[in-house]
Amino acid sequence: MLRKAIVGAVLALAATSGAIAAAPAQANPVGTKGNQSVAAARYVFLDSDDPCPDGYFCAFDFTFFGGNGVGFFNTELNWGTIPTQFRFINNNAESGLNFGFPGAFEDVFAYPLPNHRDDPRFPGVCVQNNTGFATWHNLLPESNKWFNAC
Repeated sequence: MLRKAIVGAVLALAATSGAIAAAPAQANPVGTKGNQSVAAARYVFLDSDDPCPDGYFCAFDFTFFGGNGVGFFNTELNWGTIPTQFRFINNNAESGLNFGFPGAFEDVFAYPLPNHRDDPRFPGVCVQNNTGFATWHNLLPESNKWFNAC
């Protein structure tokens, strides 16, 4: 019940702040993930007792999927430019889960730098559908990309 109340409040806030938007061309447009017809918020705030929702890649600010998190429905070029209420996760995500829909865009690559750039010291990771990383070690993602290639 708490989760539904929080998601409802986040959706209402997102709708008034412009966080719900059509996906850019490089992202997975709403309605085209796998065989699913979906209309989803681009971002979802998760507190410590919220599960990662279906269709999202979720990044958490503590290891083992703890603390607060952000669910990403789309590919994001720069977590530092997402709406302010979600920006705390930029370069601060200690763990992540992928519950994307099966299909053409079911895997996620988490990058250590904006604009889907890798860093040889802290290489990005591919997160297969229905899996996660309890700790990134030194990777603190700043962008993500949906694709199907893990």
